[in-house]
Amino acid sequence: MAHWTISNAYKHMYPDIKWTLQMRQKNKEDIWHNVGNKNFLSNSGRIFQPVPLNYCKTYRSSVRFCSGEVCFQPIVSNGVTVLSEPDMPHIDILHKTMQGSQLDVSLTYKSNTEDKVCSVESTIDQYMWSITDNKHNSHLFTKWSKVNNVQRISETTFQFSINLDGEVDFSECRRLAVRIFNKAGLSTIISSDIKNCSAVDPVLIIPAIVIDAIGQPLNNDPNTNELGTSISLDQNAVWSKPDVDYTPYKNIISAVWPTLRHRNYTWGLLEDQALSIVTHFTRPKMTIRDPCSHPDVIQCGQTEKEYINVLNPNILKHGRRYYICIRADAAVAGYEKWTEDLEEVNACSDGVTVDLTPPNGGRVWVENLKDFKYQVIFLYKYCRIPLSRSQYTRTHIRFDMSFIPCNSLLARLIVFRN
Repeated sequence: MAHWTISNAYKHMYPDIKWTLQMRQKNKEDIWHNVGNKNFLSNSGRIFQPVPLNYCKTYRSSVRFCSGEVCFQPIVSNGVTVLSEPDMPHIDILHKTMQGSQLDVSLTYKSNTEDKVCSVESTIDQYMWSITDNKHNSHLFTKWSKVNNVQRISETTFQFSINLDGEVDFSECRRLAVRIFNKAGLSTIISSDIKNCSAVDPVLIIPAIVIDAIGQPLNNDPNTNELGTSISLDQNAVWSKPDVDYTPYKNIISAVWPTLRHRNYTWGLLEDQALSIVTHFTRPKMTIRDPCSHPDVIQCGQTEKEYINVLNPNILKHGRRYYICIRADAAVAGYEKWTEDLEEVNACSDGVTVDLTPPNGGRVWVENLKDFKYQVIFLYKYCRIPLSRSQYTRTHIRFDMSFIPCNSLLARLIVFRN
């Protein structure tokens, strides 16, 4: 879509307007040629015309005001470049420890375009970062933060540093996610291990001794889904599930310690009186020699197994954090052909928070249109795919060329109420 204005004094003099789409020649500042040989006529001040647009090409509108076949010189727009999602560069991370953590990040793009207008430096608008778990960007530990002071090393390589407030806890895999925005408003997310989570010599990710765990819900009844079931672990078996930070159950706290072989443990359930928050930074490790004598202990006991289920529906409180702490005396484990000296162990989990309430619903809006009912329509090739219309008012459409992606997605339409 293109639109223009003409004063009322001249509308009757130039009733015909001829519009042509022009494309800029590669790496030439002011050499343009027409796309096709057609001139489209309009007398409404705007024109809608589906045209195929190519990635990394710059287009502009050329308008001539005419009376019949007599026309003035063309008036042209300043042009718009068609961009797709940013490329996904290779990412390297160097982790440093110094009064917290510093991450030195290097991004290397595969290649640079021959057209300068679509070079990495010309098209990338900003970078943002977040710390996530080992599932790329599905569980973010921090809000997205803008990257400052990006350094250009070459046409395809860029570097920046991120300073964190604490030392990252590497008892689990941690990744850095980087979100890359181009000047069309489109983004791509890449991520990489901060430390190599699959390294074996040496092992860089050291799991905690005591791991918080949750079982399955008691049933699917929404009135009783705050009740959970017990977990279990066979002797000498591997526990493959990750440590949990939250539990939706009010009747049970569970934990496992699958790497120990003492077969005789004192355990205790402790309530966090300091109301600590979940964090991806390391905390001072709790070492309690006798969990049963700790002032914050709620319940304690003995077990020969490498897991525990504390079932007590009357003690757990919403929003509070609980720890499982264990103690095992030094022992000698006898096997078929050898013995193993087992050291004394005093360890606690990093805690689990009881969360019994779902999050409150939020709001979604387009740009600044917070007080209107609206919808977004995407135009794929030549097919319009609208959202449901049942709850939306009648609207008018404005096409903003600055948001045009390319390839499979030709255009984004912003739909708004009058």
